[in-house]
Amino acid sequence: MREDILQRPPRRRTPEGRAAEVLHRAFRAMQYNRGFAHAALSAYHIPKPLDEQPGGGSPLISDDDFVALADLMALAAWGPEHRTTPAEHRVLHMLESLWSSSVVAWLNGRLTPEYVEDRLKFAAKRLLPVEAAAGR
Repeated sequence: MREDILQRPPRRRTPEGRAAEVLHRAFRAMQYNRGFAHAALSAYHIPKPLDEQPGGGSPLISDDDFVALADLMALAAWGPEHRTTPAEHRVLHMLESLWSSSVVAWLNGRLTPEYVEDRLKFAAKRLLPVEAAAGR
């Protein structure tokens, strides 16, 4: 997905629009293969065994190889040279969590694809103007 974002950057004019576009692309990818979506989110939401958690053995996936959806949103929203602030980072992780729970709700038949996309766009628009909110 990182390569896709670099090759085809989101076209929205605002950082929140570009971040929402990343979430939409990721969701559309899940819609193409419900089996993959189910497996990926099941694996993501199951806690690692204690011996594979930080400080207790080696993880199944190296943290060096892991790129979070939040990191992809930051790349799309502000570009590769931007240093994400702690407030921006928290917001992006909140959006990633909302994306994940929305995909699970869609898989379980509780949300329509249209509602998921509207929900993600709404949240990005409300949460991502971080600069103004960080000063409060």
